[in-house]
Formats: sequence, structure tokens, C-alpha cells
Amino acid sequence: MSSLGTPCRTSTRGGIGRRGTGTPIARPTCDVSDSANLENLLHVARAEFGSVEILVNSAGWTKRQPTLEFAESDWNAILETNLTGTMRACRVFGRHMLERRYGRIINIGSLGSFVGLYEVAAYCASKGAVATLTRALASSGRNRAYV
Repeated sequence: MSSLGTPCRTSTRGGIGRRGTGTPIARPTCDVSDSANLENLLHVARAEFGSVEILVNSAGWTKRQPTLEFAESDWNAILETNLTGTMRACRVFGRHMLERRYGRIINIGSLGSFVGLYEVAAYCASKGAVATLTRALASSGRNRAYV
């Protein structure tokens, strides 16, 4: 997944995985600020592959600036992408996975999820919240889908 303002698109060329396995994969990008964009991405993926078995949430961005000088709009934009965008993708794709009774969601965090880093308080707060969201989703989805 990508950050704000990026239209959804998919690619099945190249990718991650073992050569010669014949396993189809996609490396999509999508605007995670828009649930409709994510729904469309799920629709496209289901049309091409039949189902989505693994979702990797990796959208994120930061701005390095002293915390007390940080604009509230920048703080909100970072949390919107890094945390709320991750939650939206988990919700959209998680429903599909629960219906199928199978799925894996991988949410990309950061060292900043666990340790405060210099002049990136919003990023650390958002990635710490992603780590907690991931644990909460994992506990609520036991025996159905894995986060």
C-alpha cells in the first residue's frame, strides 16, 4: 500500500516469491486514505486471482521536526496514513479473509514502534499504534485469520 493521493494499480510482473513456483502475486499501490479505493483494489485482486490470501500494509511517511514546532495538520496527516490507513486496509481485506476463513495480514512497523526516535514523534506514535492495533486484531481474529 502507498500513502495519500496514489491511485490504485496492480502489477503481477516480477515480485516477491520463489522463482518457478507458479504462484501469482501482485504488488499494488493504493491511496489508503480512501476506503473506496481499497474496496476497488480488493475487487480487482479478486477478479484477477480469485481471492486475497496475504495483505502487506506498508504505507507510511514521516517528517523530521522538533515535536513542539510540529504543525497539527502534519501530525494528523501522518497518523491518517500510517495508522488509519492501515486500519482501513485491515478492515476491507480482513472481511474478505474472514469470509474465506483464511488470510494473513502483515502490518509493517518500525523501530519507532518500540523506541522513541529523535524529532519524529508523530511517526513513532503512529507506528506504535500500528503495533498495538496489530496485536488487537490478532487476538480478535484467532482461529479465522492471522495478523
